[in-house]
Amino acid sequence: MTAACAAGAKELVVDIRGLDFMDSTGLRAILDGRTRCEEHLCHFRLTPAREDVSDQVRRLLQITGLLDRLPFDHGEDVRR
Repeated sequence: MTAACAAGAKELVVDIRGLDFMDSTGLRAILDGRTRCEEHLCHFRLTPAREDVSDQVRRLLQITGLLDRLPFDHGEDVRR
């Protein structure tokens, strides 16, 4: 994520669709990626929509207060 933002990417979409489990390491990677994007004026978002991520990942984001603070897709398919 850091390299993409530093290289001039205008948008970074992190696909967490296949994650069945995430711990603090994954959470830190997402937060660091969002910070790097902000530093480089790169739009950051997660996909799929928050209601479509796995139960465990959604619970982790909810418990940490990030579920409503991180930008998620709104159901559109971003795969190209």
